Order: sequence, then C-alpha cells, then structure tokens
Amino acid sequence: MLARRSFRADFRPVPAPVQGALWMTAAGACFTVMAVLIRPAAAELHTFEILFLRNLFALMLMAPLMSRARFAALRGPRLRLYLLCGLFMLVSMATWFYAIPLIPLVQAVSLHFTTPLFVTVLAILVLGETVGVRRWSAVVLGFAGVIVILRPGMAEVSPASLLVLVSTFAWAVTIMVIRILTRTETARSIVGYMFLVLTPFSLVPALFVWQAPSLGVIGVIAALSAAGVVGHLCATRAFAATETTIVIPFEYVRMPMFALTGFLFFGEVPEGWTLLGSAVIIAAAIYIARREAQVARERR
Repeated sequence: MLARRSFRADFRPVPAPVQGALWMTAAGACFTVMAVLIRPAAAELHTFEILFLRNLFALMLMAPLMSRARFAALRGPRLRLYLLCGLFMLVSMATWFYAIPLIPLVQAVSLHFTTPLFVTVLAILVLGETVGVRRWSAVVLGFAGVIVILRPGMAEVSPASLLVLVSTFAWAVTIMVIRILTRTETARSIVGYMFLVLTPFSLVPALFVWQAPSLGVIGVIAALSAAGVVGHLCATRAFAATETTIVIPFEYVRMPMFALTGFLFFGEVPEGWTLLGSAVIIAAAIYIARREAQVARERR
C-alpha cells in the first residue's frame, strides 16, 4: 500500500511543451514512414491509383470518428471551401507521390520545408495580412535556401524537384483554406471531411490507369494510409497541446529521419549543398513562426 501511494505521489503529468514536442516528433516519424512506403507502391502502381487507394483507406479509418457529424458540415459555403481544399490537397499529394521515387528523400523534405514561406506570401496576397521587414527578409532568405539546394546554372534542376515545390505551394494554399475552416470546424472534422472529398476526386484519374493491385501492394498502401492519418492527428494534437513556437522546431526532426531512412533503405547520402540549403530554409521558417506568434500576442 505504501509503495502504491509513493508511486502516485511521485507521478507528475507531462508538461504541455513536452507533450507538444512528443506529438510533433511522432507526427514526423509517421510522415517519414509514409514517404518511405511510397516507393515500393510506386514500383507497381501508377501514382493516381496509389492516391485513390490511399484516400480510400484513410476515409475508412476516419469514418468512425465522423459518424456523429452526419455530414452537416458539407453544406453551403463550407462545402465550397472543402471542395477547394480537396482540389489543392489532391494536387499537392499527386505531385509529392510522383516526385518521391525520383529524388533523394532529404532533398524532397528540404524543399517541402518552404511551406511556411509560401503561407506567409499567400497570407499577404489572399488574406491581406501585414508583414514587416523582418518577416519579408526571412522569406527571401528561405527562398535563397531553395536556390542553394537546386543550384540552377551550376547543376541540372530535375523536374521532380520542381514538382515538390508545386506540391508545397498547393499544400500552402490548402493550409490557407484550413485556417478559414478552423473558425467553425474541429480539426477532426476537417481531416475526416477532407478524405471524404479527396476519395471521389482521386477516383476519376485513377480509373484511366487502373490495374489490379497485388495483395502485397494493398498492404503497403494500407500501412501508408494509416501512417498518414496518424501523422495528421498527432500534428493536430501537438498544436493543441502548447504554443506554435514551441512545436514548430520539432517539425523539422523529419530532416534527420528522412536522411537516416534514405541512407539505410536506399543508400542515399545527402549532399552538402542540400544540407546547407535546408538549414537556411529551416532557420527562416522557425523565425517566421516565432515572429508571427509574437505579433499575435502583441495584438491580443
């Protein structure tokens, strides 16, 4: 009895910042697994078919969490927002899935880290937000990091690298629409309804390239889908647990995760230019996140 009381007395709840860091690290691990599994799936099936099966499995996983909502959100203006969000997310996923087998994993994730840069620019152009000189400087610095990675004129810029940038831009647009949806919708509803929209969207192009998948690749895509859904839920929990400025740096744990898995499974050794450009992009993105949080606190 004394031992039990002592154990309960010593137990302390995990601090919110630690919770956020752990949730975001878990999300990074899930997204790493998802990226790695894209390659064996792409060796057998077309990107469009992988996308449809991925969204179908994800919808099946999310369906139990959506049952209480009874599709009330898919009406009026919110339906148009979900359709717009689904369209851009489909573009983001299609270009990402197509590019991943063609370029090193570290280079792909490094270019994907430009998402906050695109979001900042879109917030100015679409939402009319005011951005000061310091955040503009961080945006310019971040895109300079992209130039360091691609080195146009010094090295051949692969189409796959450009597709990753297209994927990142489309994902940034998706984030902008999600920001609007979060004013009235819960994160769980947004994720669930996104897959409800994405599944029929991705079915249409998949029909033109359809071939019967093997049981092995179905298992790979099912695991890929589960990793993606869990990753999105973990990221949502991370941002709900603590301040954004605490969580954001842990988003970039994907960099060493992608580097390690790329080396172990595919024999990829990151180039020095890629690591340097990635460091510049990450520094700029973290500064933008911290500056946005500071401005938000000042406004409150």
